[in-house]
Amino acid sequence: MRVFMQKFIIILFLLFPNISALSHPHVFIDNAFIFVFDDNSLAGIKVKWIFDEMFSASVIMDFDTNQNNIFEENEIKAVEQGAFSNLKNYNYYLYITIDNIKSHVSEIQDFTAEIKNNRIIYYFFIPLNIKGEKKEKRVQAGCYD
Repeated sequence: MRVFMQKFIIILFLLFPNISALSHPHVFIDNAFIFVFDDNSLAGIKVKWIFDEMFSASVIMDFDTNQNNIFEENEIKAVEQGAFSNLKNYNYYLYITIDNIKSHVSEIQDFTAEIKNNRIIYYFFIPLNIKGEKKEKRVQAGCYD
């Protein structure tokens, strides 16, 4: 039976040599959060995402139209529209809880992108406006798929 299976697999490769293997693409991100406070509230969270080399190369190829390795203002807008705004459908892969209650990310502000050391970096701000109170509030933030 084993010999039959080996011959069968060899015949398949000979008959269909151009079959490509499909795999699930993965994107690796280093991320950082900065909690921003104003006089009497947690104003929001600044987010920084640094992407892996493979995803970065793809975005640079697609959106650095003048190929100067710098995102110009029009290219940043194109990156936002073509490689970021759809993440709204997935809550930007951000998980924020306030007193153990899940908070939906309904708005992103100040999106920008840059190329540094051949890696793409996104920066954006999540407004929260959590007013200061006499009681303690627990705010947690995470970024994962």
